[in-house]
Amino acid sequence: ERKFSRSAYANSKLMNIMFSYKLARALEGSGVTSNTVHPGIVGTRLGRQFPVIGRIIMRIIGTSTKKGCRSTLYAASDHSLEEVTGKYIDRHSRIKESAQQSYDKAVQQQLWDVSMQLANIETY
Repeated sequence: ERKFSRSAYANSKLMNIMFSYKLARALEGSGVTSNTVHPGIVGTRLGRQFPVIGRIIMRIIGTSTKKGCRSTLYAASDHSLEEVTGKYIDRHSRIKESAQQSYDKAVQQQLWDVSMQLANIETY
C-alpha cells in the first residue's frame, strides 16, 4: 500500500485547475463550459492513510461528504453559471482566484499536450 503524499495530491489538484482553464479556452464558442470547484476539506476515505493526528484534524475541520458536494452541485446545475467558464469556485460557491501558478498558459498547454498524448487523442 502506498503512503499518502501531500505534495503529489497538491500537484494533482493544481493540474486539475490548469486543465480546466485550458479546456474552457478550447471550448470557447461551443456553448460548453468548464469550471473548477474546490469543495473544501471533506471527510472522505482518503484520510485513512494519514497519521492518527491527521485523521483527528480531518474530523475536526473537515465537512461531511453531503455538505462537501454542495459547491460541485452548484457549479453543475445553477442557471446563473450557464455562460460562466474558466472560473474557480470555492467551497462557499463563490467565484474566486486560484493559485497564481494555475494561470500559466504555457504550463497549461504542456499539461494539455501530455494529457492528449497519454489518452491517444489528437489535439486541436
